[in-house]
Amino acid sequence: MPELRRYENSQKKFVLASLSLQSASRDKGEATCQVRPSQRPCDMIALYRLRRFFDTYRGFFTGDLDLTGRHLPRWESISRRFDAFSKDYLSMIMHAKVVQREETNVLGEVEMITEYEFDPIEPFDNFLFKWQCWGTYSAMELAQETVKCVTMANGAQPKIQQLCLHHLPPELLIMIMERLCSHDALRFGSTCRLLRELSLPYIYSSRTIQLPLNLSASPVSSNDPEVKFKVKTTRYLEAQITLINQLHFLRDHPEITEQIRRAFIVDKWTLFDADHDIGASAWDEENEKVQVQKGLIAMLTPNVIAQMSNVENLGISCWPITWPTLESLARLTRLHTLELKNCSALSSLAPTTTVSLTVERLFFLHHDNIEATTILWIVLSICPHLQHLSFSVHRTDGTGFASSMPPLDFIIRVNPFLTLKTMIMDGLLLDDVETLTIWLALTTVPIPLRALKLVVDGGLRRETILNLLNALSHATKLRYLIIDGIRWAHPTLLDHVAQRFPELESLVLHYRESNIQFKTKPAQWPYSSWEYASHLANFHRLEYFGWNFRDSEAYYGTQHLADFENGYPDEEEVYRIRMKMSDEDKEVTECYEEGETIANILGAYCPTLRWVAFYLSAGFYSTSCCVRIEGSEHTSPRFEQTWNKTGELRSRMFDPSPMQHDKGWGTHLSEFVELIDD
Repeated sequence: MPELRRYENSQKKFVLASLSLQSASRDKGEATCQVRPSQRPCDMIALYRLRRFFDTYRGFFTGDLDLTGRHLPRWESISRRFDAFSKDYLSMIMHAKVVQREETNVLGEVEMITEYEFDPIEPFDNFLFKWQCWGTYSAMELAQETVKCVTMANGAQPKIQQLCLHHLPPELLIMIMERLCSHDALRFGSTCRLLRELSLPYIYSSRTIQLPLNLSASPVSSNDPEVKFKVKTTRYLEAQITLINQLHFLRDHPEITEQIRRAFIVDKWTLFDADHDIGASAWDEENEKVQVQKGLIAMLTPNVIAQMSNVENLGISCWPITWPTLESLARLTRLHTLELKNCSALSSLAPTTTVSLTVERLFFLHHDNIEATTILWIVLSICPHLQHLSFSVHRTDGTGFASSMPPLDFIIRVNPFLTLKTMIMDGLLLDDVETLTIWLALTTVPIPLRALKLVVDGGLRRETILNLLNALSHATKLRYLIIDGIRWAHPTLLDHVAQRFPELESLVLHYRESNIQFKTKPAQWPYSSWEYASHLANFHRLEYFGWNFRDSEAYYGTQHLADFENGYPDEEEVYRIRMKMSDEDKEVTECYEEGETIANILGAYCPTLRWVAFYLSAGFYSTSCCVRIEGSEHTSPRFEQTWNKTGELRSRMFDPSPMQHDKGWGTHLSEFVELIDD
């Protein structure tokens, strides 16, 4: 079939299929192939394509500028296509006759419409099918557009452009591409061969492979549970087919997979817990199809991953990790960041083959199933160059007391601390901290660890904290330390930390008020602020200090029981407390003015201190009040309060610095990694 525009067939082949529309277009083609081209419904893509064809031809006479320019080779190409198009149109229109009929418009007025009528209809159908312009213009509208182009070209010469976009140096074109999103790069690259070749790495630089779940699908009207489940299973099978088609397409087009730099693989059915009962019904035939297609997906996925030879960032969510998958990951020599979220567990820690990954940054997140942490330790054992590790486990009632650490024989065999620079471990139990302490103590040489964050579901006692600090004694380069969950908060704790890490730049400590407290909340530390201040003097470079401070006057506690019996609080006291805890601006101006006083005391003993953070709480939101200290030995300190108000502050505390544009409080770990590397 002829092309209205250059490379449009290749664009359909790569673009439409890459958008996972191949199954939809195939279904559409099967549904419309029985319908005459002249009777098919409106096709907006074909209409836009035909309009661009006419506009490009006329643009050579009007002088309109487009991306690739009005150069001579392009004029010769489009004029040949227009001549062929107009010749076929004239041959087709000879079989038509002009008729007029009445038609009522939207205003209810009767108009006379002039149009062509074909008898037989085959010449018109053949023309539409040949030029793929069905569902666009009527025969009369095609005649009007063609006459416009012929009239404009009659006796006129095309305006050839002397300087075109592709005359620019390739370096400038690449700079343009780097500033485009994938959608704009797709449109930019569809203009000519040169830009098409330059745009490929940017069009396919990011890719998502997913088992799709249509959350907006209409619910089943029947109340019969068997009918509902059968519909659900049917939708799951359709989602599997869509994924299989996508995997087949990527496997058959290595020129696309080679361009991928960032990839995501996700099972949305598992992510939204929509497949928990798939495979548990009485429909054996459907269940057998589900299992067969699961096996096909498990076979295709490693092959597609292995073809992503230039991928740098790979995220896998709610997906089964098999040894063929790990072997495929080992072939990716440029892979430096790997994210594993809620992936299925493997059955054994012993690999069938020896593989090694080039991963430098490993992010691991899992809910509920603690046994799935086995995947982390398997991957950890085959990452000899790992520098940054983020490990987070979110427990529920059923997994609240299950250990998330590897067995003893594993920690003896594998030592990641020889290369780690950043480590975040969230969701640890008290026993997990003791296991981690043993793991660290096995290292007898200096380790490059520079940032450590531990979030403990409970409170660490004095002995556990001191053992952990002793085990970290080989981390001589440690500069950032966060311990979220301590039960022992004596001022001498700061002495122990300073004795082992006098060059520490950032320190965050979160206190637990009781043994049953598992989450961070504002807490009243057991000693006065001035008693802690003097113990900060042993830090030589400390710039940031944070703790979960609580204003006792703004919170009701057991100390207020006697006051409640006496009718406390009165109206004035209620108003004063509400003024402190309600509006954000009022919190800054009234509630925590004493933060400057505390910061002044701490800064007096630690002259390098620049930030003091107080972690607070207000309803469903967590808040940090950061007091910035500015001044020097010869000037009086000046204070500036900065507020961070965000939900789930615990899960966002990757970076101990409060400045979003400096070190990025609450930013993603990858940004903090760049800071640590510097």
